[in-house]
Amino acid sequence: MLVLAIVFSIALMFSFTELPRLLDSSLQDGVGFPGLDHGRDSLNAYKAELYIDSLHLRWIGYGSLLLIAVLIIVGFTTKRSGWAWAGAFAIFLPVFGQFALSMFFLAGLGMLRVGWLPFWDIDFRVLDLGNVIYVPYWILMWVFRQFNYWAQPLLGWLFMGSGAFLFTWGVLEWLRSRFGKNPVATSWIYRISRHPQYLGWIIWSYGLVIYTPLVNQMKKSWGMSSGLPWLLMTMIIIGICMTEEISMRKRYGRAYGDYQDRTPFLFPLPGWLKRIVKFPMRLITGRKRPEKRWQVAAILGLYTLIFMGLSIFWVDLGVKKVFPLGNSGKERAMGEIVRSLNGPMHWRERSEKFEELRAFGTMAIGPMTTFLYSDNVENQENAAMLLGEMGDTSAIRHLFAAIDSPSEDVRINVYRSMARLGGAQALPVLVERLSLEEATYPRSVIYEIMGEMGAEGTWHILAEGAVNEAEYTRLSAVKAMARIAPEKTAPYLIPLLQSEAPWVRSDAAAIASQVCAPETLPYLQELLQDEEFEIRFLAGQAIRKIETRR
Repeated sequence: MLVLAIVFSIALMFSFTELPRLLDSSLQDGVGFPGLDHGRDSLNAYKAELYIDSLHLRWIGYGSLLLIAVLIIVGFTTKRSGWAWAGAFAIFLPVFGQFALSMFFLAGLGMLRVGWLPFWDIDFRVLDLGNVIYVPYWILMWVFRQFNYWAQPLLGWLFMGSGAFLFTWGVLEWLRSRFGKNPVATSWIYRISRHPQYLGWIIWSYGLVIYTPLVNQMKKSWGMSSGLPWLLMTMIIIGICMTEEISMRKRYGRAYGDYQDRTPFLFPLPGWLKRIVKFPMRLITGRKRPEKRWQVAAILGLYTLIFMGLSIFWVDLGVKKVFPLGNSGKERAMGEIVRSLNGPMHWRERSEKFEELRAFGTMAIGPMTTFLYSDNVENQENAAMLLGEMGDTSAIRHLFAAIDSPSEDVRINVYRSMARLGGAQALPVLVERLSLEEATYPRSVIYEIMGEMGAEGTWHILAEGAVNEAEYTRLSAVKAMARIAPEKTAPYLIPLLQSEAPWVRSDAAAIASQVCAPETLPYLQELLQDEEFEIRFLAGQAIRKIETRR
């Protein structure tokens, strides 16, 4: 039985870890699902929306969410816990698209995230309403940081490993109970938890969640929070446990009640903490545990709202805003952050520290500008980026201090921040920097900034770049031209539609659907025979739009 339990658990855990990776790889490499990096720039956001709308993925997402809700409701009302469990798993299913590290929003296994589109349509941060679940992770990360160790991968595998262990132990004891003709398993792990398999799954899935892109600080387009889906799944599982226990008490009477009294529901808690945790439930039931199914539904709703409320407090308001520090307290807190940033630190932690510094608002402008003069390139990068987002125009003169940095990333962040803060006044500086930059990437960024600014006076500069630059930079110039004067862009776009590079043809086809120039039709029709699905799709959409306008 031990071997059977171990084999079963290993097979199950393998199916939930390695299979998603293998499936994601085969979908992206074999099927060639389009890579829609929604968060990179406006053109990619346009491509993603075009794909979603044309294939009616939004309707599929809403339909999926409705089906999940039906499964959960039917499962609870008809006493078929398997249906409710299927609904809970379906809510959590898109997390596997995160775990597989699918780089783009709907590429490969990322297609599972179509079920989250209804949340996205309300607001991208709706999924953050479950982010209070990350508090244990943040606490553990803080502990490890005291030893200058970035523990995120370790914690992910630690939670998954301990969850798998508990699940295996629970399966073993459940099998022993069944082979031993015992109707209720009460030995070994069942003396510590009344639902060890569910507990194992919850802990294992938590490890999966903290291993996903949110805590890896990946791009917004694919680093969606898994907090709310995990919270909803966990609450549904707890509801399944409660309804099963109602049935068990009806079947076995006082004997099962005594077992409940001496064994924790999921895991042992100190008495004082248990009373706090159970207080909302007692408000509904007036008893130690629910006796009716409607009480279970009310308990799930109340606790879900409490956790979502705590997530709003933790994520959006923050402790410093609710309990503001005095100026002296803020200065001490900023001083501690500055001191830590001057020492060795993992780049992810450094990024988090800069976000903490940014939260102090205008008080942080001074320390932030100081980091532009730092010998640490990562400090320069973060400061140059955040100063533009903070909106204080006094930072412009300090940005000049880093404009000649040997680091491309620093210079690029300086350019973007200067454009945000200086507007049209920054344009002459950007034009000058274009003549000084030799590397492809910084030049491309300057062209993109010109397009974002709608700088019509730069048309001749963009037109020259669209002819004389390297292909990647030419593409950036044409993107900017399409935003400034789409009716004049076609002659510069056509060569890009004939490019040998698939990613250039893809972007060019997307630009063509925005420009809608009839002279691009012959070249778009050739792309209908392209090997890449994404290019064929975008070319078809561009042709449809052009013909509709004609």
